[in-house]
Amino acid sequence: MSTDQREVGAELRLPVRDVLAVRAAALRAGLPPRPVCGACRYAWWRLLGEGPSRTAALVDHLDTLVAGLDGSGARGYQGGEVLPRAAVEAADGFAPPALADALAAYRAEGPDIDRPNTRDT
Repeated sequence: MSTDQREVGAELRLPVRDVLAVRAAALRAGLPPRPVCGACRYAWWRLLGEGPSRTAALVDHLDTLVAGLDGSGARGYQGGEVLPRAAVEAADGFAPPALADALAAYRAEGPDIDRPNTRDT
């Protein structure tokens, strides 16, 4: 990945993060309140139907992506990723037109958009 592409990815992080946060909040609003304690959360998951449990899993996934874009080292994502492919894919179809165009151009630059900054050997 070129330095220019890394810079573009860095500029897209916050807009993508915002799209994912808004999407997660909208989905979360349709779910019953999620308990904080682990045992209560387990019971909550068991009481959800098939559709709501899928929605809850998607909200968890989006929250993880948002945390990773915030730089808090979300599980499953390397801290050095400029813009994880999963975040770009989750924003696909939910981003405003200008951001969607920028993401399409960013993705077209190469297959390795989500690799951490490493030196070629």
